[in-house]
Amino acid sequence: ELCNRQYSTKNALGEHLKRHAQRKEHVCEHCGVAKVTRTELLTHLRTHNPTWERFKCEQCPQLFRHKSAISRHVRVVHEGQRRFQCGHCEKKFGTHASQVRHERLHTESTGSGEAAEEWPFACIHCQKPCVSRQTLELHLRRHRARKTHRKRREHSRESQEQEQEHDRDQEQGAREAQQDQLRKGEKLRQRDLSRESHRNEVTMQTSQRPNDCQQGQESYDPEPDPLEASQCKLEQEDALDPEWQHKIEQDAESQDSARLEGHF
Repeated sequence: ELCNRQYSTKNALGEHLKRHAQRKEHVCEHCGVAKVTRTELLTHLRTHNPTWERFKCEQCPQLFRHKSAISRHVRVVHEGQRRFQCGHCEKKFGTHASQVRHERLHTESTGSGEAAEEWPFACIHCQKPCVSRQTLELHLRRHRARKTHRKRREHSRESQEQEQEHDRDQEQGAREAQQDQLRKGEKLRQRDLSRESHRNEVTMQTSQRPNDCQQGQESYDPEPDPLEASQCKLEQEDALDPEWQHKIEQDAESQDSARLEGHF
């Protein structure tokens, strides 16, 4: 009554009507995916088993999780069958799911009030409705790409700012080191000039006043040698003694007489 599809049994028709009513009563305990029939749920549970057998297409190397998917793949890809036609245009599709996704595009373009019901997949970031789960995943990838690009741009800007700050610190450190070297050089030059000036002044004073102190620059008389002073004192005392003076004169006369006798 809803899509003009015909079934041979009431059970098959009942399951199909559940799809129209979106009655997904069978939920996967691993990922929370809901299915209309128990058979679909059992088929889905096989995907959680990593050792589950894969089915290979005989005409190409593609693998499938379900044997029914191989027949659908052969019919659509290799045989090119298009059994499902859009109710709004003449476009045909190989699967019913592709037809439904396409008809949702017509619903969105006409602005029908059924758009919210026929577009069950909505973006959690911007609430944009999507035709299918695959379309939603592509849309979410754009959000992640924008977020990644924004983070990279912010990181690049932060890295650039940090690099500029590092360069400024390096330049400031180089300037401070250069200024410190200049200050040290100026101190050494002033010290050398002061030493040279003091040395010249001391040399000049020493040449003019040899007995002047080089440190205190005060004049003083050198102390006499005690031995020389005592000898000088004895000589002075002997010169004043008359007996010693008479003895000296006699010695001198005897020496003169001896020289005269030796001459003759």
